[in-house]
Amino acid sequence: QAGAVEIIPAAAGGPKGLVLHGLDCALFGQWLPQQPRQRQLIGASVGVWRMAAAAQADPVAAFIRLADFYCEQRYSSKPSATEVSEFCERLVAHIVGSHESEILTNKNYRLNILTVRGKKLLAKAGPRRTPVGFAAAAVFNMVARRQEERIRAWQIAVGESRRMGDIFLALVASCEFANRARPFPIPQRRVISTN
Repeated sequence: QAGAVEIIPAAAGGPKGLVLHGLDCALFGQWLPQQPRQRQLIGASVGVWRMAAAAQADPVAAFIRLADFYCEQRYSSKPSATEVSEFCERLVAHIVGSHESEILTNKNYRLNILTVRGKKLLAKAGPRRTPVGFAAAAVFNMVARRQEERIRAWQIAVGESRRMGDIFLALVASCEFANRARPFPIPQRRVISTN
């Protein structure tokens, strides 16, 4: 039941987030409004953009603006960080635009934004530092596990994901989901001062 949904996470993943466009429109445009309540929307990267669209008065229109604008993006053959950042600023302006107060005062949806701070080589962006930092992380990942172990880990993860999806669908179909679901504890909010 829609009333049982309290937390909605939205992961980073670039264009993969667009795969969920139709589901987002159905969930936020029809299903969740049937049983309004306060819900925590948690997002990172494109997930933030999706959840910012969800928190607007007309989420379906916002999701359509997001999908259309995202699909229209064009870059030079070797885009600079500035070029990508400028597009992202235009994207946020296009999605959020004059809807800031709808998002911030929405009584049913509280938008939570996840960000990450880089450390060591990734602590500061730069034309040399950033690629070297990501390359170092990739090399560490390769050295940390042998190829066979990585492949096996991914196979296990995919299998578990499918199994969990099948269990979820079976529980929803049998109306047993409400009896088996457990609330996720929300930790106390921590306010971080920028001063």
